[in-house]
Amino acid sequence: MVLAYGDRLGDVEVVRPLVVLRSAVIYEAIHLQQRVFLKVAHPGQDNEHRLIREAELLQKLQSTANQRPVLPTLVSPYTRANAQARLVGRAMLSDQLVTYTLFAHIPGEPLQDVLKKHPQLWIDHIGWITIELASAIALVHGAQHLHLALGPESVLVHFAGDQGVPRVTLVDLGLATTLRQTTDNRTYVEHWYRDAVRPGGTAPELASPTRVGGGVGAGTQTDVYGLGLVLYELLASTPPFSRNQISAEPIYQRIIAGQVTPLMRADVQPIANLALQMLARNPSARPIDARAIVDEIKGTEIGMTPVVRPSRWPPPARIFRIAAIVLLVAFLIALLLSVREIFV
Repeated sequence: MVLAYGDRLGDVEVVRPLVVLRSAVIYEAIHLQQRVFLKVAHPGQDNEHRLIREAELLQKLQSTANQRPVLPTLVSPYTRANAQARLVGRAMLSDQLVTYTLFAHIPGEPLQDVLKKHPQLWIDHIGWITIELASAIALVHGAQHLHLALGPESVLVHFAGDQGVPRVTLVDLGLATTLRQTTDNRTYVEHWYRDAVRPGGTAPELASPTRVGGGVGAGTQTDVYGLGLVLYELLASTPPFSRNQISAEPIYQRIIAGQVTPLMRADVQPIANLALQMLARNPSARPIDARAIVDEIKGTEIGMTPVVRPSRWPPPARIFRIAAIVLLVAFLIALLLSVREIFV
């Protein structure tokens, strides 16, 4: 179910859909005369519980010193004083109870849409986007949670200011599942279901789950794999695995076998090698966590300082100075011609 312009959930009015996710739809909306993002869970308990876990995790991260602009800011869906602590809203729509959350509005568009418009981004922008996305995942890991569903649709990108510096916000925290550990130091997650992520976005250990204590074997290196999927697509302008949902099993088999097409990016070989390392079939062959990805990319000096892509046009201030000089010269010439006519 996708809402249309003018549909209402309580005092929230839908403006337009922004992105359709596996478990929810994010809309631009109006709440109390303010622009917000409205995130509505798809029908089903799994999707509703996932939205609730995400809201609880965001509240936890926002209440610590680790709050960063790379994560969205929750807005209470209720205006009554005794309901301010409630993170999740519920409303009836077409005889169906809908579960939703609200985020503060920020500029930007989904990374998947950015890649459709600009299939090949500048390499420094690729580095900076990956650094900011990895920083967001590092915050999730720091709270002892995993994402497990990373993809370009989970990310908003805004090219800020005259310099066009890419700013990233992770608007979907995936499964937002708690990272747990068994007595023999193996990690696993509890909140897993096969349809949580598209086939092309599933790490090998999730495509072929190893059941541990009733959960799925996973860890921070599983999210490193998800970051690798995004970095690969940024570099290659195409995902490493098809997003075709009709025949999922062949895709799962390619993922399990680690059949990733090599990146033909000799111009940026270090970061291309890093992307392939992040997509290694064996989790232990990948960087240990998201923070390690930040350090690795900074070590390549790609994306360290977001700078303006060189322009064929001079800076605006120089253009204004040149225009002023031209106008002054034209005025002086006109003045001299006028004086000459008077005395001739």
